[in-house]
Amino acid sequence: MKNDRLLPTVGSIAIILVIALLAITIVAVLYSVYASQTSPQGYITVSASGSASALPSQALLYITANGTGATVYDAVSNMSATMQSVNATLFGYVRGNTSMISTSQYSVYRTYNRSTYTASESVTVTIPNISDVNAALGKLSALTNVYVTGVTAQLSSDQVAQLRSQALKEALLNATGQAGELVAPKGVRLTNVSISGYVVRPYPVYSFNAAGVSKDVSPSFFGGTSKVSESISAVFSYG
Repeated sequence: MKNDRLLPTVGSIAIILVIALLAITIVAVLYSVYASQTSPQGYITVSASGSASALPSQALLYITANGTGATVYDAVSNMSATMQSVNATLFGYVRGNTSMISTSQYSVYRTYNRSTYTASESVTVTIPNISDVNAALGKLSALTNVYVTGVTAQLSSDQVAQLRSQALKEALLNATGQAGELVAPKGVRLTNVSISGYVVRPYPVYSFNAAGVSKDVSPSFFGGTSKVSESISAVFSYG
């Protein structure tokens, strides 16, 4: 008789346990669904780059002026007179801004026969309008003891800023595309961007040998494009 009374009690306990387990499972599922709808499931970091190109609007001229004399004073005086000719020749091409003519090296030394001295000054000149380079080279070739050692096209600061903006937009598009492919079909949302760095690659357009410009040859200036590359690291959330 006692065993018969215990059977319903054991069955009731089993039913209660099953109901409790079902309730716990339902709560867990509902919480999982709610959590997935209210918060992102993860983050992804993507490295990407973009670039933009343009024709340089200005140029750099590399010039050396020499002066020789029996004494150091004479050599420096003669070199200074030569530099005055350089400045006067380039005055219009630098738009009257002589700060665009900057000294990169200055030296005085005995000549090989040790009977005279030579003073030498190397300068870098920024020509704001690249179309003026041919005329400037022609004028410089007529000066005595003046040597043009090289010419390089250069982007202006405004051009660099504009190209960086274009390159950054391309880098962001590339990063978004990569993130979308990695976590497809889940949508991605940009949360943070850091710039890793940018690179400007000038296009070397003309160069002279150390002997300078031949006075019986009209120099020719050749152009090309310069490129700005922007690198970024972008963080996206998805879910």
